[in-house]
Amino acid sequence: MVNKVFSWAVVAVLIIVIVVLVVVFTGGNSEKEVIKIGVVGPLTGDIAQYGLSYNAAVELAAEKANYEIDGKKVEFIVEDGKCNGTDATTAFNKLIHIDQVDFIIGGFCSSETLAGMPIAEASKILTLSPTSSNPGLKNAGEFLVTLYPLDDFEGTFDAEYVYTKLGAKTVALIVEQSDWPKGISDAFIKKYEELGGKIVAKESNEQNAKDLKMQLTKIASLNPDLIYVAQYTGSLANLLTQRQELGITIPLMAPQFIEDGLIKTVGSAAEGVYGSIIDVPIMTQEMEIEIKELSGLSIPEKVFSLFAYDAFNILKKTIEDKKTLDSTVLKDYMLTQTYTGLTGSYIFDKDGGNISAAFKVEKVVDGIRVTQPQ
Repeated sequence: MVNKVFSWAVVAVLIIVIVVLVVVFTGGNSEKEVIKIGVVGPLTGDIAQYGLSYNAAVELAAEKANYEIDGKKVEFIVEDGKCNGTDATTAFNKLIHIDQVDFIIGGFCSSETLAGMPIAEASKILTLSPTSSNPGLKNAGEFLVTLYPLDDFEGTFDAEYVYTKLGAKTVALIVEQSDWPKGISDAFIKKYEELGGKIVAKESNEQNAKDLKMQLTKIASLNPDLIYVAQYTGSLANLLTQRQELGITIPLMAPQFIEDGLIKTVGSAAEGVYGSIIDVPIMTQEMEIEIKELSGLSIPEKVFSLFAYDAFNILKKTIEDKKTLDSTVLKDYMLTQTYTGLTGSYIFDKDGGNISAAFKVEKVVDGIRVTQPQ
């Protein structure tokens, strides 16, 4: 009897040892049947079109993969970051501490990502932001990967284009008080002044500003060669409409947000406006239809959505290559790889930022975006 008890005790100890070893060497992932992914972006407010399109693109990528990664089911939990730090903090806290997600795709806005990363960092949650681009993200944490090039790239490109191609030697800026507009305008100013250009004014406005006539009137009196406006789409629509109402004809450039939905909203007020945007392939008609169906939008966003789609697939490939859900292992591996997606190639630097990208300038002509000579 004693021997039988001893034998069962030995068996029990061996089972415990085996379980511990499995947990240690697999990161506790072997028993996990569902991978939870949190998605953060603006689902309400003036730029909801972007968040809804971006969320639909992530969903579409998962749908194409049968909602599976390495044989495990994928579950999405979507939160509204509202393009600001306060709501994004709430979203990240809920996803990590209540929903206990394994990974996060987001935020869409730089303010969302900058606010959420300390929370993700503390819990070692790998976070892929398809679209955030404020330069401060370089130091936002070890568990962040950004797919869209940081504003240093685009701000510098815009300054060179404005100074050399458009011949504008004096520029005035109107900058929305949020992380992305501040980041890109700072990069623009630095390069533009290095080239010999003169900044004659820098006006600011709150996020989602309704009335920008004061800023526009002040700048018009200075008669600069060009107005550079770093604004999210809500404020930008109001700015363009009021610029037309005031009869201001000074050339204007806006990074990233001169797109079809905005042009439809403001009509002729967008005519002649320059817009810089990342140079990526055009979304296919088939994908546009699918994004419309998933988002419920009549005009989906067609550029940032490509990055959101790619974010899911980069995460999927990395997990399948490494056979683990360990964020440290996955992040380290990502930095050694070149990925190919809908936008082209992704190569990440030591900070997790995408360094393989090019930009272009478009001009609105007869209501159509026309690519300009580079």
